[in-house]
Amino acid sequence: MERGRQPWRVRAGDVIFIQGCGGVSLFALQFATLHGTRVIILSSSDERLERAKALGADVGINYRTTPEWVGWRESRRAAMVSIM
Repeated sequence: MERGRQPWRVRAGDVIFIQGCGGVSLFALQFATLHGTRVIILSSSDERLERAKALGADVGINYRTTPEWVGWRESRRAAMVSIM
């Protein structure tokens, strides 16, 4: 991790990428938003993404309808993400 940070520490202003919309992912989403982070969440279901947005997700990506997300991690946009 950059700046010698511990992987579990989130701070206001961090950008978090969460894969999935199950129980653990939704807990992580709520925990992250509680700390003032921006959350990007990935799922195969638009319905689940809407639920995640209602819980505080800033961006939802449906990997079935948005196949170009696959190269996202290697792209320049991934450089903005604090924790994946």
